Amino acid sequence: EDFGDGGAFPEIHVAQYPLDMGRKNKGGGATTTTTLALTTDATGKINYAAALKAGHRKDTKIFSSATDLVAKRFEKSEDELARPDTEAEEETTMKTRNALEALINKKIAAAQ
Repeated sequence: EDFGDGGAFPEIHVAQYPLDMGRKNKGGGATTTTTLALTTDATGKINYAAALKAGHRKDTKIFSSATDLVAKRFEKSEDELARPDTEAEEETTMKTRNALEALINKKIAAAQ
């Protein structure tokens, strides 16, 4: 048995820190903590979303309640969500092709 995948080994009589738990700060400076402030909503219920979001990037979406998982309704009409017709597709294709050709020609001219 490997004692918890990298944990402390009982047969070695030296202070061991599996996963660096309990290790003092090596720099000798102030230690950092991950203690979160308890936040509540207007009714006094604890807001657990802050604990879930701790340690994640700010742009990461964390689903902390069941209402976050409920499907949202679109406010757009069927016409706005419909696929474009062939004329609009061809127009967009030509704009994209012209823009790419301009970029390629500029790079070719710079290389010569």
